[in-house]
Amino acid sequence: MTNQNREHAVTERIEFHVRTAFLEEADTIAIESMIDLAASQGHRAIGIVGENAVRAFPAAEKKAKQAGLLPIFGIRASITDEEGRRFSCTAYAQNETGKKQLFKLVSLSLTAEEGTLSKASVEALRGGLILTGGDAGSELFETVFHRSREEAEALARFYDVLVICPLSAYQREYAGQGLVYSYVELEEAVRSICAIGEKLGIRVIAVGNVDGCSKQSEAPFYTTEQLLQEFAYLGENKAYEVVVTNTNEVADRFEAYELFPAQLQLPAISDGDQRIRSLCYSRAEARYGSPLPDTVHSRLERELLAIVRYRFAAPYLIATQVVKQSLSDGFMVGTRGSVGSCLTAYLLGLSEINPLAPHYVCPSCTYSEWERSETVRSGYDLQDKSCPRCSANMDGDGHDIPCETFLGIHLNKVPDIDLNVAVEYQARAQDLLKEIFGENRVFMAGTSKGGRHLGGIIILPDGREAEELTPLQPTELEGRTGWRQTHFDYRLLEHNVLKLDILRHDHPSLMRLLRELTGVEPASIPTNDPNVLELFRSTAPLGVSEELLRTSVATYGIPEMGTPFVREMLKEALPSTFYDLLQISGLSHGTGVWEGNAQELLRSGACTLQSVIALRDHIMQDLIAHGMESELAFKITESVRKGKGVPDEWAVQMQACGMPDWYVRSCRQIQYLFPKAHAVSYVISAIRSAYFKLYYPQEFYAAYFTVHEEEVDYDVISRGYEAILEKLIDLEQKKQPGESNGRYLERRTWEVALEMTARGFRLKKGQGGLFDVADSKRSIAVPAAITAVKA
Repeated sequence: MTNQNREHAVTERIEFHVRTAFLEEADTIAIESMIDLAASQGHRAIGIVGENAVRAFPAAEKKAKQAGLLPIFGIRASITDEEGRRFSCTAYAQNETGKKQLFKLVSLSLTAEEGTLSKASVEALRGGLILTGGDAGSELFETVFHRSREEAEALARFYDVLVICPLSAYQREYAGQGLVYSYVELEEAVRSICAIGEKLGIRVIAVGNVDGCSKQSEAPFYTTEQLLQEFAYLGENKAYEVVVTNTNEVADRFEAYELFPAQLQLPAISDGDQRIRSLCYSRAEARYGSPLPDTVHSRLERELLAIVRYRFAAPYLIATQVVKQSLSDGFMVGTRGSVGSCLTAYLLGLSEINPLAPHYVCPSCTYSEWERSETVRSGYDLQDKSCPRCSANMDGDGHDIPCETFLGIHLNKVPDIDLNVAVEYQARAQDLLKEIFGENRVFMAGTSKGGRHLGGIIILPDGREAEELTPLQPTELEGRTGWRQTHFDYRLLEHNVLKLDILRHDHPSLMRLLRELTGVEPASIPTNDPNVLELFRSTAPLGVSEELLRTSVATYGIPEMGTPFVREMLKEALPSTFYDLLQISGLSHGTGVWEGNAQELLRSGACTLQSVIALRDHIMQDLIAHGMESELAFKITESVRKGKGVPDEWAVQMQACGMPDWYVRSCRQIQYLFPKAHAVSYVISAIRSAYFKLYYPQEFYAAYFTVHEEEVDYDVISRGYEAILEKLIDLEQKKQPGESNGRYLERRTWEVALEMTARGFRLKKGQGGLFDVADSKRSIAVPAAITAVKA
């Protein structure tokens, strides 16, 4: 073809071979730069080839679409056939079906010895795939180079497309093997591949063999003209055919498809809508009587209608089953995040957080009174009161949490349910899901680096296969053989499938031990005990001086309240109610909320601990209470809690509603805001731990050291207060500015031990396998195994 003719033909090639083995963010950057180069050169598609992993695909897909290119995804596979010959190919997904087949090949390679696939498995999954061979390092090129033409043709018939590379790519490959071949020898082998393609009617395409795995590619990203020059030895017409014509013709065989389909795929539960309605109304009427009070009925109906409309019953019912089984096995379950904002979750027993407005309710006759006072913002702060109907003691309940925090302003957000289970029960809870749904529908949620697993479980709908969304790989979590996890990061999948987080947490383990040691049911512990609340502002209830404890608040060992940062906050804010502690929890877990913001506002007297912005839900509620339309109030809340601030237009509307200037300024400084339901869960845990520490000290310390056994140094602690103090001072002197929470964990057990000895308790050698209450009223028995090791 002459240059004049070429001007009227397709003039830009398509690169089919940008290789990636994505493990780090830098690799993604390298791939994205390759895509930018392709787009700048006028390419209309680009082939991304995974080497050992395909985690770069999502980033590549996003970048390619932004650049207007069709992404073509493939993997480099090592294959063995029945005769023992080992060869390689690159498999590309043509369409949606091919994507699933490609992901199945990845799943197989991630579990196979040395990542090698059988030829039979590739043949079985070939539908929707295009297989190529002949590039640098391939067995086809080796066969052409060293064996007979007949053998090469036999091998070539396996492929749909043959590939040739620049001679420099072949030389680099052989140099890595300690071999050197001349360009003349290599040119002859490339000509042979082209001849085989012509004879067998198989298209031959030229690829640049681009290395997208490093910041500076080993091979350049060739322009069309540069690659034509590389293959000039084939003759002008043949070079143009393999570089431009054939790459475009092969690209036409591929369809556009989504790596992650947009539609949500939730498991179906038989009669799920009716079951969730029945369970909720049964529990609600048992608590509040029938007919339900209007405020309960209207809130419940609003949530249930949305659950039915958006088909969200399954997440609630599945989580309910896990919680029910865990409780049956004797293990408490806590909730994490904002699930406690949902009345449905409370009535199902998923959460112990009642999101309704503060109120009294009689556990005996179901009589209820709804609190209208502006000074009481949590039902847990209501004073003890007798039922006017039956004289029984009424419960104070309700934390006034809007369901929008969990479900979104239109209640159409997929429920994200996180369960905190005892450390020793996590494996059992996860295995329960596999028993319910089967091992082909339940997988662990993988992370981007394939490393530490946090507890997320992916559950597929019946009839769906994991590879429609992601390849699978053996879990890398120690001791969890038999489980597979998603190859892609769970955050890429959570909008497509159900993810239930079953997280291990110390607190359920601690509460179980304390229940066994004391006979006290944690759920029965009062939340408004004045002596317990006093621990969060003073050491007096412990009968120990601040000087001896080296702190002005008695929160050593109390979850989320014992760190130096929070202790200083407690010292300054002096909380006296459950609601105050919610504010403390929000202030301590937010970012840009306390230092330089709320702390200064409290010091200046601009606001009080009760009115300062500490929890995301309050912004929405405050704005609506001042007359703002609910949708805008929600948008402002979301913007603030994500650290996006308040645009001038919204600030004007906030001020028009009567919000003070300090409130708007505070919103603009916040980078992240904690959800109220999460804070309630934390404070409940803190109150219960504090109750046991105050009233059952031996049992508390025994349980605490059992849970934190690996942190206990019996030799030092058994020597008493002075030895512990010396160790603490040594650790504090090693403390660095801006110390991370991880570094603080080294000191927390020493602080608890210091408090224990300051209160007159000590450790003594025991005979059992757990820390326990010793015969003496002032002793805690240490497991025999620990004292034996220390000895």
